[in-house]
Amino acid sequence: MFVIYGDESLDARGERVIALAALLGNEDQWAELNRPWAARTGGMPFHAADCESGYGDYRALSQGERAQLSLDLARILANSGIIGFGIGIDVAGCRRAFPDMLPDHNYYSAFLRTVDFLVERAGMLRGNEPVRIIFDRHKRTEHNCRLLHKYAFEEGQWAASGTMIDELSFASRDDVGIQAADLWVREFMKYFDGQLFSEQYATRPQCQALLDTKRFGGDFLCAEYFEDLKRKLPVLEAQTGMDRAKYLSWLQAKGRQDNQSNRILYITQIAAMDRHNRE
Repeated sequence: MFVIYGDESLDARGERVIALAALLGNEDQWAELNRPWAARTGGMPFHAADCESGYGDYRALSQGERAQLSLDLARILANSGIIGFGIGIDVAGCRRAFPDMLPDHNYYSAFLRTVDFLVERAGMLRGNEPVRIIFDRHKRTEHNCRLLHKYAFEEGQWAASGTMIDELSFASRDDVGIQAADLWVREFMKYFDGQLFSEQYATRPQCQALLDTKRFGGDFLCAEYFEDLKRKLPVLEAQTGMDRAKYLSWLQAKGRQDNQSNRILYITQIAAMDRHNRE
């Protein structure tokens, strides 16, 4: 069985970049990662942002000790054979193109893109192998992630990979897989932020250790991407059936408000109707 662990990260104010990234490994690789990881952390759950800033459990450690800890863990992850992928989003660029976008829309888009990539990669590595998807617990996003997972599963979005997708689940920081995903997404976010906003940015050694393996990478969605998406939106809406007038009529008929959950449910309903008509 393959297991995907994922998490999110954003800049201090959440105004420049948001990243969602995940890790893909088989059960043996995760078991092998657990031993050196737990030995290096002393069994204390690793939290990348706190480690970098010296908060929480890391108050007693010097800056050098904290940097060495995250670097050692990055090297352990780099040596594991596990694959990493992420999506980075230029928040300001997205807002300029879509000023009325609902909160957390970027998170759900990145969630689906990241899972899509890693499920496809699992199918390429070993078709018909079950894949379990586990993300860090975030109460504000769990419900809609489950809706997206259900939508993708029912529409056969992952069928071509030849994999069998188990139910989406969520775990705490006690899980080493979540800790490793937290480290990876933090480094991915910092790399994107530096590339986007700093001419003097130098890749952090933690991130470089992962990038050097050629198994870690991702896509950066910058302002140009969102401007292009805005131009293509009428065609995409026609293809998906997400006609705004029909959607508003659906909301009124159901007595519902416009929110992310209802948008996902509407798309799911349209897709189910299309599938029924095809059958």
